[in-house]
Amino acid sequence: MELQSRELEKGAHLREETVDEHVVDVPDGRLERITKDDGKQTLSLKPDVID
Repeated sequence: MELQSRELEKGAHLREETVDEHVVDVPDGRLERITKDDGKQTLSLKPDVID
């Protein structure tokens, strides 16, 4: 799962069915679900927002 965390941090979009959201180490609230045109979902990290 550490590899998935690093890939997400680098901007990867991972297929939802391959990611255990409870094990991947990402900051709370930054994991984003994206639905592709074919209906499949991927997970990625929301960009950092600086106020």
